[in-house]
Amino acid sequence: MNWDTRRGSALIIAMIMSIIIICLSSSAIFMAVNEQTYTYGQSNKLKSRYIAEAGLAEGVKCVETQYLLTNYLNFSEIDILLNPANVSEAERAQKNCQYQGKRLFTGS
Repeated sequence: MNWDTRRGSALIIAMIMSIIIICLSSSAIFMAVNEQTYTYGQSNKLKSRYIAEAGLAEGVKCVETQYLLTNYLNFSEIDILLNPANVSEAERAQKNCQYQGKRLFTGS
């Protein structure tokens, strides 16, 4: 009689254990895929930063070689061209006449 009441309990225990194993393995796979996606994104972000820094370094080098080393403009004169609001009208007119045709930036 005791034998009949436990009939099929091994099947239920095996099914529960297999469901637990499937859940654990699927969560491990999900974590691995998620980590790979995160690593790929961080790698792209780092590559973008290095490319941007290289572009800025190239721009600084270009400004230094073409304008500063050839005595066309110095840093204070570049600041005047970039921030005309901080300069008096007479000084701006003098700089515009002095560097006409050699200015970095055009506009008002």
